[in-house]
Amino acid sequence: MPHSTHKRSRSATRADRARGMPGGGGRWIATVYKDSEGGRQERTESIDAHPFNHQLDIVVPATDDAFLEMFREDIEGVARGVEGACIARVPLTLFLTPEFVAKYIRTGELVALSTTHLDAQDTVCLDGQGMLILSLNKETYQTLGLVVVELPLLAPSFTPGKRGYERAWKCLRAWDEQRSFSTESLASWTMLFAWTPPARHDRNPLDPPSGTVAFPPHLVPANSVRMLPLETRARAVRDVWVPCVAGGDAPLVNTLLPDAPSEDWREACAALMEYIGLAAASSPRLQTYDRCEPSLAQYHPIEPSAEGSLLHLCIRGIFTPALADAIVQRIEHSLKRHAKQHDSPHTGSWAAVTLSGFPDTPVAWRSRDPGLGLALGSGLALYAPETQPSPPAHKARRKGTVRRGETEHGILRTGENGWSALLFQGALTDTLHRTGTLFVESLELDTRN
Repeated sequence: MPHSTHKRSRSATRADRARGMPGGGGRWIATVYKDSEGGRQERTESIDAHPFNHQLDIVVPATDDAFLEMFREDIEGVARGVEGACIARVPLTLFLTPEFVAKYIRTGELVALSTTHLDAQDTVCLDGQGMLILSLNKETYQTLGLVVVELPLLAPSFTPGKRGYERAWKCLRAWDEQRSFSTESLASWTMLFAWTPPARHDRNPLDPPSGTVAFPPHLVPANSVRMLPLETRARAVRDVWVPCVAGGDAPLVNTLLPDAPSEDWREACAALMEYIGLAAASSPRLQTYDRCEPSLAQYHPIEPSAEGSLLHLCIRGIFTPALADAIVQRIEHSLKRHAKQHDSPHTGSWAAVTLSGFPDTPVAWRSRDPGLGLALGSGLALYAPETQPSPPAHKARRKGTVRRGETEHGILRTGENGWSALLFQGALTDTLHRTGTLFVESLELDTRN
C-alpha cells in the first residue's frame, strides 16, 4: 500500500502511537495533593473540571464494624440530602431565555445533558460555566447552517438585540420547530438537569449543595419533569486482600509522596488503580481463597497486604462537581475522625473514590478558558466578540494552527473520562505527615494544551 505524502502534525503522531499501546489510547494524569488548605483547593479545582458524571464508587477497608456502620450511614445521609436533579423535555430556546439565564445559568452552576447517543444523534450539553455545546450530525449541519458548537450564554455581548444572539436564537428556534413535526411539541429535547445554587457563607462545606430548577410553564410542561434522586447500594466484601496503604509500616505510602522515584511512583499508581478497579467491580480475584487458573486470569496482591474486609458503596445519579467535592470532603472528615479514635504510629486509614462520566457527552472536561476555542474539532465560531474581526469562511490549515480541543483528524472528546482518588490518612503521631490525596484522572484522549 503506498504511503501518504500528507505531512502529519506531532500531536496526531502521538495520538496514533498512544492508540496502538496496550490498553488503548488513554492515559493517566496522577497528582498528589497535600492535606492543607492549598492542597484541598487544588483538588477541588481538579474535581471541578469534570462536569458530567453519573456514578460514584467508594471503597473503604473495614477496620472495625463500628467504623463501617458510621461511614455507611454518613455517606448515605449525604445522598439522601441531595435533591433537585431531574429529567425534563425542553426546547433549546429555553437556554437563551433571558429570565432562565439570569436565574439559573448566571446564578450558580447549571449542568444539562441530552439523553442522546453521541455517535449517531445530535447531542446538547451545558457545562456549568454558561457554555452551551452542540454536537451536530451531518444532516443538521447542512440544514441549519450551524458551523460552531459553542454558544457563550454568559458573554457580556451575547444578549438579546446583538447579532450573535439573534442569529443563535433564530437557528435554535428553527431547529425546535423542525423537530416538533415528529414530537408535536417544541419541547422535543429530553435532558438531564442539575443545578448548584450559589455558595452561602453560612453553609457547612460538608453538606451537599443542591437546588431545584423551576422551568417556565409556557416552555416546559409540568408533566414532562421528573425528579431523579440518588440511588445508593452498599455491599460488604469479606475475605479479601487489603493493601496496607497508610500505616506507618506500609512502604507503599512513601511512593505516593512527591519526592518518590519516578519508577516507584508509576508502579504504585498502576497497582493501586488496578486494585481500586477490581474492588469496585467486586472481582473474585481479590478473594484470599481465589484459585483461578493462571491461563484465565492472574492477580498478585499489592505488597504489603493483609486479609480483611471491604465496604463498597455505589451511588448512581447526576453528580455535579460541587456534589462530588462535598462527598470527598465528607469521606476525608470520616477518615480523620477515625484516626483520632484509633491513633498509633502504625495505623492509618484510606478510602478510594471513583467517579464515572456519562459516555455520550461532547466534552469530557470543562475548558480552562470558557468561550475561547472550540469544543469539537470542526467548524468556525458562530459567535465572536465584536472587537475581533470575523474569521474567513475557509481558513487554510497550516502546521501549528491546530486549535484547543482539536487534533489533526478532529477526534471528539467523550465523557467516558473520569477520575479516581485515593484518600490516605496517616497516624496523627506520624512525624512525616503522610496524609493527602492521590488524584488520578483517566483520559481517553487528552488534547488539552
